[in-house]
Amino acid sequence: MPPSLLHATHVLHEGPPGADTDHPSTGKALVSIHTHPYLLTLDIGGEVTRLWSVESSEPTLINTLKPSLPSNFCYGIVHSIATRLPQLLVAGYCSADRQGALVRIYNRETGELLRDIDVPVSPAHGWPQFMYREDLLAMLVNSHPPEVILYRQSSDDLEEIRKVPCAEDADYALLHIITHDFLLTAHSFIPGDFLTITMHPLSQGASNSINLLAFGRRPGWADPDMIAVEQVEVISTDKIALSVTESWDYSYEETTVYVLELPSLRVTWRTHLTLESAAVSCHPSLGTLVVISKPIRDSVSDTYTTHVLFLNLEDGSIVREESFGHGGAHVIAAECTASGLLVVVADTGALSVTPVEDILKSGLRCKDDGGIIVMRDIDIHPLAEGFISHWVEYARVISTGVLLFPRTGQDIYFVKW
Repeated sequence: MPPSLLHATHVLHEGPPGADTDHPSTGKALVSIHTHPYLLTLDIGGEVTRLWSVESSEPTLINTLKPSLPSNFCYGIVHSIATRLPQLLVAGYCSADRQGALVRIYNRETGELLRDIDVPVSPAHGWPQFMYREDLLAMLVNSHPPEVILYRQSSDDLEEIRKVPCAEDADYALLHIITHDFLLTAHSFIPGDFLTITMHPLSQGASNSINLLAFGRRPGWADPDMIAVEQVEVISTDKIALSVTESWDYSYEETTVYVLELPSLRVTWRTHLTLESAAVSCHPSLGTLVVISKPIRDSVSDTYTTHVLFLNLEDGSIVREESFGHGGAHVIAAECTASGLLVVVADTGALSVTPVEDILKSGLRCKDDGGIIVMRDIDIHPLAEGFISHWVEYARVISTGVLLFPRTGQDIYFVKW
């Protein structure tokens, strides 16, 4: 059954001392970065960065980072964060006034800055990307040529243990760290119609690779000019799912879902979908992998529809396909939680919450006769000036609820179930 009660609470990011919280800035929404179980919030001026825990019933403030991370998009963009390293919080950003990127290492418990690492990369080549597991951190720098650097936590610092060789002129992505043994990466070339998945040993030894050829070939069409991994879902210790996008002229995209065995890289199954994937989630207890499409626009009626596909975890067959229309709502989030809830959020603050198990059994029933999803209004009254009905800039779906970020001000609204 869907949650019978949705309760909303309000927390305040709070700017620097002396900031006018009754009349907050009307410039932009807070910047936030979510890496379970932590949330970073940054005001638009880059003056204060707060670290929250979001694994309990509601967001709990842990500390304030000193110094703050810059969040003004004119000067800096915080792109990646690693928060699960013991006692360390690692964040990287690029800014217009730096010839490269800066990676900052903070003490997670105190918020104090421990170390800065300069990364010689141009923003045109992409921001630093992090992958972490226990005391290991991998940092990808998509420079020219690309570079992957492996670190291990040593006391209150990171110690470089090796650099992984990369193919020149390729686009790389970090996929997964397998215990203490291997780092999984993907790379492709633009244009190109294949994707290379590589298993790199964290110590010395030979790498193992496979090539995944583009699957969505169409009569009369050229091969895709871009193929890339969009999302990784860990199914078990020895199996992962990859959502791979194939693009033609960056205007038409399709998705192929692969399940690979680890560490052999054997493809267990693959399923091609003629849609653009927005979110993929794995639900082993239900034996399903859920793929949610990006909204599809009907050019005649100017309406949007989202498709939800349920794939059998064993063989990739599609066991159920559902869809819902948006109607007049502007849907800003549609994804499944780890606890097995399909959550859809509109920019009015209204939302729909349905158990995946119920959809598998009976279909998606929270729709009207026209197939439009029915969402519940939440009793929230934003505090910022200039309130409008479409007041939510973006939402972050977490295991216990939804975080709503208004278009202006320093407020955060948490709707829990």
